[in-house]
Amino acid sequence: MLSRSKRTKLRNRIWPYVVLRREFWNVPRAIRGCRKISESDRGCLHVLICDHIGDFVYTMGYMDALRKNTGYERISIYMTKKFAELAERLYPSKVDKIIVLDNRKLHSLLLIDSTWNGENKYKKLENLMVVNPTNAFTAESYEYIEKYPGMCFSDCIKYGCLNLTEDASFEPPDLRKLKESVDNKADIEKNFEKSVIFAPHARYLAETDTDIWHKTVAELNNLGYKTYTAVEDICEAPIKGSEPLVCSLFELLIFAEKAKAVIGTRSGVFDLLAYTGSMLIAVYPDDCNNRSFHSMGQLPDIKAGYRELTETDFKKGIISALIDRKI
Repeated sequence: MLSRSKRTKLRNRIWPYVVLRREFWNVPRAIRGCRKISESDRGCLHVLICDHIGDFVYTMGYMDALRKNTGYERISIYMTKKFAELAERLYPSKVDKIIVLDNRKLHSLLLIDSTWNGENKYKKLENLMVVNPTNAFTAESYEYIEKYPGMCFSDCIKYGCLNLTEDASFEPPDLRKLKESVDNKADIEKNFEKSVIFAPHARYLAETDTDIWHKTVAELNNLGYKTYTAVEDICEAPIKGSEPLVCSLFELLIFAEKAKAVIGTRSGVFDLLAYTGSMLIAVYPDDCNNRSFHSMGQLPDIKAGYRELTETDFKKGIISALIDRKI
């Protein structure tokens, strides 16, 4: 994997070509696509949510506030398939219609406000909202966030994408429906009574040193814990010494609710699991400069117990004590 400095140099070299392609090809195509959606039902608010877990959690949590703020009685949300199950099960009364798009189609539409010209066209589509914080505040390398030192990720959704006010209320997912929908409760409780789930992958934060996961899995296995690595596909290799846990996001919620703890690189998975009863241990790379932006302490109405550690802190070997909530 390339270091952060090499990634920055590479990005700076290709960025002018990316901008040109966006301006003259991608953004005009996004404008046409979004205009078509807007005109398909002018009496409905159309909300396009990008394919990130945190963006989904915060957008759905502010859905009632968005309905009140905009005055639309009907709301349709556009998302990828992996979030549709969560939306249907955890937020059944929040929206009127769920439209599933493939990743490529959704990503092409989300580019509408990524340039000055696209943003002007986007503002004219009064019944359409795009939830993509990379356009609203952060950009790919987070350089714009420095202008807003008190801003956190959920604020990017609340203010930058949904245009809500400070008094807008956030409603966490209703996990009572989650528990009611589980058919094999006894089997899950038995299998995950003394288990730890690892989620080592993150999309935007540089991934942490893989050696620390190997050592932690070995430590926990020796203490009698059952260890799993959450993966989306059976072809993905789990952390050495752990078993693969191939599951959807909804299934991960079920497993995490019963597991002793979830450990991993800070990612959108923790935004979702923050509303379970799990013990969460989120690890940040030592060179992460945006820890306050991602901090779980700024999440609205968090339910889970959690600790946030740097790689160096994580390597000090206190994980078993953390899991047992002794410190």
